[in-house]
Amino acid sequence: MISFGKNNTVKNAFDLKRQRLFVAELGDDSLGVVDLAAGKVLRTITGLKEPQGIAYVGFADSLYVANAGDGSVRVLSGDDFAPIARVELGDDADDVRVDAQRSRVLVGYGKGALAVIDPETRTKAAEIRLKGHPEGFQIDETGNQVFVNVPDAHEVEVVDLASEANRSLPTQGAGSNFPMAVDGEAHRVLVVFRRPPTLMVLSSQDGRIAARLETCGDADDGFVDAKRHRVHVRGRGCARAARGRLCAPRTCADDIRRAHLAVRSRARPALCRCAAAVERTGGDLGTPAGFMKAVGGVAALAAAAVLTGWSGAARAYRPFDGTDAAVAETGEMEIELGPVEYLREGADCTLFAPNVRINYGFTPGWEAVLEGTLAHDVTAGVPGTGLVGNSASLKGVLREGSLQEKPGSSIATEFGVLLPGMNDEHGAGVSLAGIVSQRWSWGTCTSMPQLSSPRSSMPICLSTPSSRARTNG
Repeated sequence: MISFGKNNTVKNAFDLKRQRLFVAELGDDSLGVVDLAAGKVLRTITGLKEPQGIAYVGFADSLYVANAGDGSVRVLSGDDFAPIARVELGDDADDVRVDAQRSRVLVGYGKGALAVIDPETRTKAAEIRLKGHPEGFQIDETGNQVFVNVPDAHEVEVVDLASEANRSLPTQGAGSNFPMAVDGEAHRVLVVFRRPPTLMVLSSQDGRIAARLETCGDADDGFVDAKRHRVHVRGRGCARAARGRLCAPRTCADDIRRAHLAVRSRARPALCRCAAAVERTGGDLGTPAGFMKAVGGVAALAAAAVLTGWSGAARAYRPFDGTDAAVAETGEMEIELGPVEYLREGADCTLFAPNVRINYGFTPGWEAVLEGTLAHDVTAGVPGTGLVGNSASLKGVLREGSLQEKPGSSIATEFGVLLPGMNDEHGAGVSLAGIVSQRWSWGTCTSMPQLSSPRSSMPICLSTPSSRARTNG
């Protein structure tokens, strides 16, 4: 393992000819040089001021380091790292990109501009004005356009590098768009937002949104693994580096699909509060409910690992929580795992785990749902396991809203039959539920009133509406 300083937000650049990796160490005001062949730090260059962006310019054999602290761009020799020049931009020098097609270097800086630096004279030759301070930006695969994250304007700006004409792409309510990456083979630009944590996939040809996926919070960089058709998002909120996987263009045509098989933890809606109804909880064992839900999350991850082995159709796994007014994409299967639950009713004690729900998107806006729970009787001297809570239903989106990237609340319905259990819950019934979900930048709230006819001969009852909220990020 190669270690760097503490409290750093790092950006990287490569000198492929010499097999060197350059790491801008923001917190230490330094630049680390790694010998990739030897697997060790070759040198540390100090005296910088919050190095924020870095690029190696192969045709000029020089290294450009943008410093946010003093607004300068330091130019170093690619051979021995000797200082060659210093370009003063005045304020908040940020990301750096090489426009190889026009033999120039672009640096984001100030209140809203890309500085154009001539590598021959090592001076600022021009600037491209923007609506706000540029964060991450990328030149597309043709070399003719640059896509720029401008979070202050809540936009992604697209600049024609030949004419310098620009246009804006809407972010559909997402904000704090900092990282950006290019998938040149698939003609896509990937933009990562922090609020809510979202990976948005744009066509580099016409700017349309090809996909929108959840990702980790506080992301600070993104990368494309073209060989494996994956995108990696890095940030302090990430559970792992690889959060999404891109299909090969020849397989996915012109769109990126979410996982063909997804595994997620799920919060169970409130049970029907009929006569003699009881409430399940994760706290009856003397263990905090939060811990019991955490156990459910671990079970979900373990199941994901098992499913990886047998599911040939799976292309990615993504844990996420909740039943809401959204359905699986057509041809996609999702497996939801609910939290571990414990029921105490008099002297009888039952452990419910796992609660499994399988969703399959069979047509746009609709999914088929199968659900069931293993119930383990843990009463002393009365062992046994049954299958309870079984149901088969259809779920459809009645009104597209915030969960489908459109204005207003998302509304869905779910209806179906309650199936007999094994060793418990004899008979059948029917159920009908309404689901209303609203997503804001800070989180998502869902309400789910339910009408059901129990498996016994009891009359139809209306459950207490289940509401839940979760924060994004």
